[in-house]
Amino acid sequence: MKKKIEIRKRIAEINARFTALADSLESEKRGLTPEEIEEKRALTSEKEILELRYQQIENGWVPSQEVENRGVAFAGLIHGIINRNLPAGYEKLVQSEKEIIIPATRSYQDVASSGAIIPLTIGEIIEPLEKGMILSAVGAKMQYGLTGDWVFPVVAGIEATIEGENTEVSDTTIDITSIKPQPKRVALSIPVSNSAIDQSNGLLLDIVNKQIQMGLARLLNKWMFAPEKISVKASDGCFVAPKSSMVTTAYSYKDVVALKGRVMKKGVIPDGTAAYVCSASTYADLEATPRNANGGDRMILEDGKINGYPVFVTEYVGEGVLGFGIFSYEMVGQFGQMRLIVDPYTGSKKNLTYFVLNTNFDMLSLRAEAFGICKLAVSGTPTIASDPTSVELKSAASVAVKTKINVTGVNLTAAVGAALSGTNSALFAVSAATIAKDSNGAVNAELEITYTPAAVGNHVAVLTLSSTGATSVVVNIAGVCK
Repeated sequence: MKKKIEIRKRIAEINARFTALADSLESEKRGLTPEEIEEKRALTSEKEILELRYQQIENGWVPSQEVENRGVAFAGLIHGIINRNLPAGYEKLVQSEKEIIIPATRSYQDVASSGAIIPLTIGEIIEPLEKGMILSAVGAKMQYGLTGDWVFPVVAGIEATIEGENTEVSDTTIDITSIKPQPKRVALSIPVSNSAIDQSNGLLLDIVNKQIQMGLARLLNKWMFAPEKISVKASDGCFVAPKSSMVTTAYSYKDVVALKGRVMKKGVIPDGTAAYVCSASTYADLEATPRNANGGDRMILEDGKINGYPVFVTEYVGEGVLGFGIFSYEMVGQFGQMRLIVDPYTGSKKNLTYFVLNTNFDMLSLRAEAFGICKLAVSGTPTIASDPTSVELKSAASVAVKTKINVTGVNLTAAVGAALSGTNSALFAVSAATIAKDSNGAVNAELEITYTPAAVGNHVAVLTLSSTGATSVVVNIAGVCK
């Protein structure tokens, strides 16, 4: 009962502050200052946790001794840092007087009680984070506490051959590329009211842990699913430069199945993690779009699936974008230590203490061909797409080899031109210099690229697809002659 009274009292204090803040804004006819925005965010987060805890108590929740001890331990650590009076046994966890090193596992013990004094570990941040994120739901792999090089062999699709009884079997060439991450610093600032620190030992751990998880979840989901690079400092997400790309004016059942087919034909192996992703509005549109153009009671998306494959919703993929991928080929890694800096000074005027998290993450697509997108063109805007957006051909001197790309376009007012350029463009040829549009302004055609090297070496060229009013599409071509 005492705990419930304390929670209600604190919620009332927060509501009173919100009322006072609203009255001030209204009377002064102004918006929130940066400091007030931070204060509002901190108080809102604290209130959410308090309301959750209150509901738990109402439902008969009783904290375990371990959880209670860890909450008290964390609060004691924070109080010790703020007051510069660190409890005995915590010295190895703190650097520079205010920087908490969050270990991968609990390794330090309170000698007196033999209970774990480390209240927060990397695993306790990442594991619930992983379970609650769409990137985990689709099957992406997450690892934490990584050190050194994170190297994954990428093996291209190979094919067996049928030979005679005593025929010598030729070696099968396996294309192996080593992909190495370049960990990126990820930082997160969490303002917490000093009232929460002073009044709730166990609650403080919940507030900080939940906010860390929420902040990281937003970033990692955006990083993975956004169709554009989220920052020049970030690596590409799986839909930034997928090998398969399509464009259409309106989604049809043929389009969404074709998207899946284009990914599958690249030689990637489905392993139970193949799925579609889209925004909530695109999801709703697909639920309301008949498979048959003439109508009918079967929709493109039914029971959360398209053609038997699950569909997951994330707003980060963007409006009018349908993605398909085999998500076990997407890796998310946390590297090294997590450091939590306790800063009671920056927000002192607002009675706030900032918890600043610093760590390193990276994200890698082991095979870009395991992902594809189909975009809705802006109404009336000429748009071109290529599947794939890069090709590699291998041959011997004077031996011609060929590959094909699929070119799609919508809302076109002129034919699509195909022009080669680059250092070694003379060694390559395309089957057509132009691709005619149909009466609806659409293009859906195959274009053949031929590579005829004259001598051993590595050769590159660029194929530019263009049409009046459309953004040109570049296809990077690589040739290897051995």
